[in-house]
Amino acid sequence: MFAKIRASHILLLLLAAQLLAGFGKIFLTPAFDGPDEPAHYSRIEVAAFAPPEARGWFLSRDTVEYMKQAPMPPEWVATQAFNAAYNQALEKHAALHLDLKTATAQGLDYAAFFADKKLAGDYAARFRDASAPVRYEASDAENWEYQHPPLYYVAMGQLLRLFAGMPLVSRQLLLRGASFLMGFAGFAFGLLATRKYLARRGVANADVIIAAGALYPFLMPAYFIDLARLGNDGMCLLLFGAIWALALRFLRDRRNPWLAGFIGFLMGLAALTKAFMIATDAGLLLFVAVHKDAVRDILHRRLLPVAVMAGVAALIGAQPYLLPGSRGSLEIAAWLQGRGLFTGDFPWTQVLLNLKYTLVSAVWPAGDVTISWLQALAGAGVLIACGIAFFLWLRTLPRDPRDEAWLPLYALAPLCGGLLIHSVLAAAAYRAAGVTPGYYIHALAPALALMAGTGFARLPAGVRAAMLIFTTSTAAIFGVLRLLLFAGCATTPDFVHLVLGDLCTGELLYTRLALLAWPTAGAICLLLALFALAGGLFLAKKTDAEASFGSSKRPAKKSRSTRRYGNG
Repeated sequence: MFAKIRASHILLLLLAAQLLAGFGKIFLTPAFDGPDEPAHYSRIEVAAFAPPEARGWFLSRDTVEYMKQAPMPPEWVATQAFNAAYNQALEKHAALHLDLKTATAQGLDYAAFFADKKLAGDYAARFRDASAPVRYEASDAENWEYQHPPLYYVAMGQLLRLFAGMPLVSRQLLLRGASFLMGFAGFAFGLLATRKYLARRGVANADVIIAAGALYPFLMPAYFIDLARLGNDGMCLLLFGAIWALALRFLRDRRNPWLAGFIGFLMGLAALTKAFMIATDAGLLLFVAVHKDAVRDILHRRLLPVAVMAGVAALIGAQPYLLPGSRGSLEIAAWLQGRGLFTGDFPWTQVLLNLKYTLVSAVWPAGDVTISWLQALAGAGVLIACGIAFFLWLRTLPRDPRDEAWLPLYALAPLCGGLLIHSVLAAAAYRAAGVTPGYYIHALAPALALMAGTGFARLPAGVRAAMLIFTTSTAAIFGVLRLLLFAGCATTPDFVHLVLGDLCTGELLYTRLALLAWPTAGAICLLLALFALAGGLFLAKKTDAEASFGSSKRPAKKSRSTRRYGNG
C-alpha cells in the first residue's frame, strides 16, 4: 500500500485542491448568481435582523432592489418567468405554458448592463462600495425558500452580524465562502473517517480508494455548483460528514448508548437544516436495524440503538415539521393536499425529460448556458465516466445487503427516491421538464466519495487519467465561457444558448469582473488549486507499482487479514 506519509501528503494535496477550487469559483462568480442565492440571503437577513413582527416569508427589500438594478444570470430570468407561469397554472388548475421569448427579467442582461456606464457607476456606488448598515425590510415578493427549517439561517445570521458593515457584494461573497467551508469540513472529516475505517477493516487498497475518493469533486463538476454557493446544502454536508464518521465508529461499538445518542442528536440537527435529511437519517437507521453483526443480541445491538437514535433525533428535529404550513417540497405538499396536480392526460414525456435532467444535473451543470452541441457532449461524457465508476463499485458489493459495504446505499437511496418522486410530481404540476436538479446528492459526499473512489480505483491508469482530464477540462472550458457572459462579452438571447459577441481585451475583462466579484483572489485560488491537484497526482504516480494510484492490480491471494473493499 502507500507509504503512510506519502498517502497523507497525497490526500492533503487533493483536499487542498478542492478547497482552493471552490473558493476560486466563489470569488469569480458575481453576487446572487448561484441557484436560489437571493432567497437564502433574505432568510439569513431575517434571522439576523428581523423583529418578531416582520413578514419574514418575503424577500428582503435590498435583495429585490439588487435584482432590479444589477445584472442577473439568464437562469434567473428564466426562473422568474417560470415561477409566474407556475403560479398561474396552479390557480387555474391547468397545464403550465411558458414562453421564454417574451419573458421579462427583474434583472438586467450583463451585456446591456455594461453598455450603460451610468448603471455600472450606480452599481459600484450602491452595492460594491457603500457600507450602509444592514436591516431587514420585507418586500412584496414572496421568498420561495421559506419552507426550509431554520438552523442554517440562524447560524449564518450570527455570521452576517459580523459582516454587517460591509458592502452588499462583500457580504454575499463572504457568506458564500462560509457556507462552502461547512461543506468542505464535512467532506474532509467524512473522508478521513472512511480512511481510518477501511484501514481497520484490513482493506489492502484503502489508501488507493481514499485518494481516488478525494478526486470525487473533480469527477462531478456539479459538486461545486451545489456547494460553492450560498445555501443550506453546505451545513447538510457538514452534519452528514459528522454522522457518517460516527456511524462508522458505531459499527465497532454498538453497545455505547452515548455514541448512539450523539448520532441521534446530529440527525436531529440535520432535520433542522433541510427536510430531505430526514430520509437520509431514516436510511442509516434502517441499516443499524438490519446490520448483520447485530443478529445475536436483538435488544442491545439492534432495537435499542435504533430507538435511542430515532428518539433523540425526533426530540431535537421534529418541532418545525409540527407547525402549520409546508416544510418540504411544494409539489409533494400540494399532491398530498389534493390540489389537482394531475390535470388532463399524464405528461409522460415531461416526466421522462425531467428524470433525464435530474440524472445529468447530478454530475454536470445541465441547466447552465449552452454552446451548441458541446454542452450535451460534455454532460454525457461526465455522466458516462461517473456511471462507470459507480457500476464498478456495485460489482464489489457482497450478496448480503446487510453487509457494511452496503452502507453508502442506505444513506443515498432515500434521497434519490425523493428526487425521483419530485421529478414525477414536478413534471405533472408544471407540464415542463428540467425542474428537479439532482445536485442535492452532493450533501452526502463522503458516502459518494467511497462509492466513486472504490470504482475509480479499479480502472486502468490510462482510463482514469483520461476521465479526470475530460471532466476537469470541460468544466474549465465552460467556466471560461461563463466569465465571458459575466463580462458582457457573450449573451443568451433565448436564456439558454450562449452567443459570443466581440471578444473583450484582458484589461476590459478584468475590469468588468472586478466590479461584480473578486477576480484576483479567484484566479490565485484556481492557480493554487491546479498546483495542488498536479502535486497530489504526481506524488501518487511516484508511488511503487503495486499500490500506486496508477495501479489496478489485485493481490494474487486474499488472506483473512487483508482483503479488498466490498469482496466479503
